[in-house]
Amino acid sequence: MKAFRRLGIFIAAFIAIVLALALVARATLDAERIKSELGAAVLASKQRTLRIDGELTLSVWPTLGIRLGKASLSERNSATVFATLDSAQLALQWLPLLSRRFVVESVEVAGLGATIVRDKDGRLNIADLLQPSQPGGTPIDIAALHLAHGRLVLRDEQAGRAVAFDDIELRSGRIASTAPATGNIELGARLRVAPEP
Repeated sequence: MKAFRRLGIFIAAFIAIVLALALVARATLDAERIKSELGAAVLASKQRTLRIDGELTLSVWPTLGIRLGKASLSERNSATVFATLDSAQLALQWLPLLSRRFVVESVEVAGLGATIVRDKDGRLNIADLLQPSQPGGTPIDIAALHLAHGRLVLRDEQAGRAVAFDDIELRSGRIASTAPATGNIELGARLRVAPEP
């Protein structure tokens, strides 16, 4: 009986601590400062401008949830928009963070649009994004990914043609940097030949 009583006290104390941390996190979350710091970090590391016009919100229990509103990313060293996003949200498990691993329960992305260009010299406008920021970076494990209403334009300036994929719908199972992907991948899109600008 004493053991159950102690267990009950422990659980109640644990829940109280988590709730207190959640309240503190919500009270101290300065979304505008975080947006500014993210933008500065992207500009410094990739020479691209990240604009987050939508809301940035955080939830802390039972997973660390992050929700992002409208955002855009520029081309490298340019004001031209490379990619846009209507919204995104992800849920991170807490315990793996203690061992510097990102285990994501789910990623939901809506309205992601991007234009990938191969210029006349054969260079891709995403070459800088394909390079890892740090060698042997933090392992990432995503349980499920859902992309809705995506749009991708592939423009080849060497060949003088462009192809667009509209209404992209993607659902995947597990994606991990340290293990093979598991589960089904469902992909749907409308294909069209886009006119050259």
